[in-house]
Amino acid sequence: MEITCETARRFLLAKQGLWPAPFNLPLPPDYNPLTATLRTVEMLGIVQVDTISVVARNHDLVLFSRVPGYRPEHLDHWLYGPERRLFESLYPLYIQPLTDYRLLRQPGREPSVKARQWEAEQAELIALVLSEIERRGPLSSRNFENRPIVEGGWNVVKDVTNALWHLWYYDRLLTAYRRSAVRYYDLSERVLPDWVDIRAVEPAEAKRYWAVRTLKVLNLASAAQWSARFKFFYNWNALSNKERQTLLQELQDFTTFSRVRISGLKEDYYLLTKDLPLLEQVAAMPDATSPLGVSFIAPLDSLMWDRRRIEELFDFEYLWEVYVPATKRRWGYYVLPILYGSQLIGRLDAKAERKGGRLLVHNLTLELAHQRLAADAIFQHALAQALHRFMRFNGATHLQISSSTPAMLGDRVGRLVEEID
Repeated sequence: MEITCETARRFLLAKQGLWPAPFNLPLPPDYNPLTATLRTVEMLGIVQVDTISVVARNHDLVLFSRVPGYRPEHLDHWLYGPERRLFESLYPLYIQPLTDYRLLRQPGREPSVKARQWEAEQAELIALVLSEIERRGPLSSRNFENRPIVEGGWNVVKDVTNALWHLWYYDRLLTAYRRSAVRYYDLSERVLPDWVDIRAVEPAEAKRYWAVRTLKVLNLASAAQWSARFKFFYNWNALSNKERQTLLQELQDFTTFSRVRISGLKEDYYLLTKDLPLLEQVAAMPDATSPLGVSFIAPLDSLMWDRRRIEELFDFEYLWEVYVPATKRRWGYYVLPILYGSQLIGRLDAKAERKGGRLLVHNLTLELAHQRLAADAIFQHALAQALHRFMRFNGATHLQISSSTPAMLGDRVGRLVEEID
């Protein structure tokens, strides 16, 4: 089957819950953003967490762009409340449905030789941490006072921080709740609901699960893109490149995966066979089939995970420049791609000044190929509506746009936002 890049984009965005624009669709009478939050995480499969809060945090931005009426407390309800259905897992940190908990116990998640050696050396510390949590309930590293400072992660930390992270990584502790960004740990058996399956997993089951799960999360990917993400999810060293290629072929032979050719691209792409009806439906749609809306995409949104895929399908170059020295940044510290319809058309570099109630936009930039949109009244209003929603979500009451490209866009859209108020 051969499809156009436009069809590929629409299919990918539809599977991601971003097309048609969710804020432009009528909501059903029984719509509930709390329920929609859970369904969206289940649809995405994995939501990446990041604690940087220049504007709202990454995981909240992911859900804000897809769930009308979303608030962070909706996610907290499913992560930490009595109806817990989600949990924090792996590193980097992800939010996943608890139905996946058992499959995380795959080969490679068992402590390595180095980890077991560290456990033996730190047996007294680990016993202390576990006994204190068992006795006192959920604790963070802040609850352990006057502890030695050691090397750990990005910087120096308390020795108990390393122990807590180690026990969490290997499933002996889980996140009970958070206060702001601080994680409080409890014993896994006290956190997990009774219905969660914790039986051991056979290696073959785990391998196949994560092979399929990877494509479910990516939705549409080349062999190289699938292989790289599968390696990351499953276990860096569990399978060789040749073994991953063999597994990919097996999944095609069993008709779990299907292959499509995208016009103008050298490599074929893959999708789950069960998603072919949606792909065919999207391919049959005429161009003007849905109202256009603007969304701001989180920098660690799964849509943006593979930069090559974004370049091939959207003709959009993207690099998250948080860790790039300021003098070498091209676009800004914390930049969000701007989605309009099925195209990534620009970038938003903004900061929420929470004490002053202001959303400061350092730069609002349209890509050169899309700068004609600056004079389009429909786009101007869609962008103004999106900025107004974004401003309110970040707790701001007013907007300041310091710079825009084209220059006239910032003034025009700024006035439209004021009119909404």
